[in-house]
Amino acid sequence: MGDTEQDAINALLAAGLPNEARAVEYLRARLGAMVEQYQAGQRFSYEQGRADERERCARIARLGCLVDPDGGSPTEDEAAMCNEISERIIGGQN
Repeated sequence: MGDTEQDAINALLAAGLPNEARAVEYLRARLGAMVEQYQAGQRFSYEQGRADERERCARIARLGCLVDPDGGSPTEDEAAMCNEISERIIGGQN
């Protein structure tokens, strides 16, 4: 795959237009920086969304696990297991 911006820069330099070639170089650099900033923002939003959903799932798992179908309270071992499940969900562990 070719680099069309570099081809344009080379053509401008060959035509004796160094100022225009520098302008294309500047635009290419600015575009690259803008794309990187956009992608960084997208990654952050995605990761934040995943973290929020993990916390929500952990809360549901923990509370659901602590509710005994018979209406009784969980044993200490059951409560510890519920807490461990919740922590693993938040930590992203399998």
